[in-house]
Amino acid sequence: ENEDALVISDYDSLVSALLYLVSSGEPEGLIRSYSYPGSVSDEVADAVYQVAKRTPLGSFAVDYITYECVQVVSYYEITVGITYSKSPEEMDALITTRGENAIRTRVASALEHYAPSLSLYVYGYEDLEPEEWEILEAEEAEEEITYDIPEDEIPSPTPLATPTPEATPTPEATPTPVPVTNPSNDGDNGETAAPTQVPIMSASKLVSNIIYSKTSKSNHDNSQPYLDQLCQVSPAEGEAWTDIMNYWDEINSQGFVKIVEAGQANPLPEALPADNSLCIVVLGYALNSDGSMRNELVMRCQTALACAQQYPNAYVLVSGGPTASGNKNITEGGAMAAWLEANGVDPGRIIIEGRSMSTGSNAVYSYRILRDQYPQVRSVVLTTSDYHVALGCLLYQAKFRLGATVTGGNPIKVIGNCGTRVSGSSNGYSVGSQASWLNNVTSGGGN
Repeated sequence: ENEDALVISDYDSLVSALLYLVSSGEPEGLIRSYSYPGSVSDEVADAVYQVAKRTPLGSFAVDYITYECVQVVSYYEITVGITYSKSPEEMDALITTRGENAIRTRVASALEHYAPSLSLYVYGYEDLEPEEWEILEAEEAEEEITYDIPEDEIPSPTPLATPTPEATPTPEATPTPVPVTNPSNDGDNGETAAPTQVPIMSASKLVSNIIYSKTSKSNHDNSQPYLDQLCQVSPAEGEAWTDIMNYWDEINSQGFVKIVEAGQANPLPEALPADNSLCIVVLGYALNSDGSMRNELVMRCQTALACAQQYPNAYVLVSGGPTASGNKNITEGGAMAAWLEANGVDPGRIIIEGRSMSTGSNAVYSYRILRDQYPQVRSVVLTTSDYHVALGCLLYQAKFRLGATVTGGNPIKVIGNCGTRVSGSSNGYSVGSQASWLNNVTSGGGN
């Protein structure tokens, strides 16, 4: 067993483990649970959101967190990847302190030594609501200190007086904070909690909040206030994310995935475009160590062949990188292309994407190939295993939609799907896992 694994027993210890990884600046970590009261796979999504977006340290330092939760016989393992918005040097410069007097002392010391900046991680505000933590982080945790008079004229610092609370005017060009009702404060008596304020944020932070608000532990989708503010900050992005969020609801709806048997004739919907404006995207699956295809990937190819026969003028894009541990010269994309060609598909129709190592990078690299080399492609149908279809469609549609905000014009659209029956499940990924993948894939915007 991995001796570096952090062992947890409940939700609080899960959050603590994630915070430990963040405070240590770890880019990845392994968390293990032998006995968890509830569903660890469901609650890890909420824990990731809480740490990344609702703790001062996470809000200050974390760009996004990805995770994968798997059951290993009698216990669960959570593999965590953390991408930081701060450099290691900025993290090391963060000073932990507590209370107002300590803040005054630190600020006075910074002024005395003409420090250009000061970053404080402040304890002593435990009673604040999460939204207030975020405001506190934005206003106090990282302040740039500037000196407007010559250095030799700077007087010795004096103790800082407690400031009188004042309303801070909002600049004309700055969007107004958007009120949001916190569903966790709703009472059982039917009264609605008073709306709190969504703090002013950059477009990238708003997008992260839009995504992770969908994983709220209270089962409320709290993304709309962030969407409203994004529409003010960046109308094009706001419109794109409105479309993406609507599509996210669609991929999780009953009947979205069309489950078919491997090789079943006419697996795709009827009346799709009959020309080469249509592209059939086939997602790969890990190869055997010698580079041969596993049975599940062969089954995906059998369904892809049926799709190609149903729409003989469509391109077929096979996506997957070098996953054979013993033969890095073979890619999933290359293996699928060879199989399809051997079974009668014209090689002139086959597009090979051979770099991706995950569903997220499938979407990113496929989008770039279609954008740069196949501008005639305007719509896509996606085929993979049944449990994988919904996630794949979400990531591809999001990447296509955001791409249009950069290139202009109408986006490529995912207009159909079929999933080869493997598990019998039409969705093998929780909303939390979808959120983690979506945040990862879209962090680069439309590029």
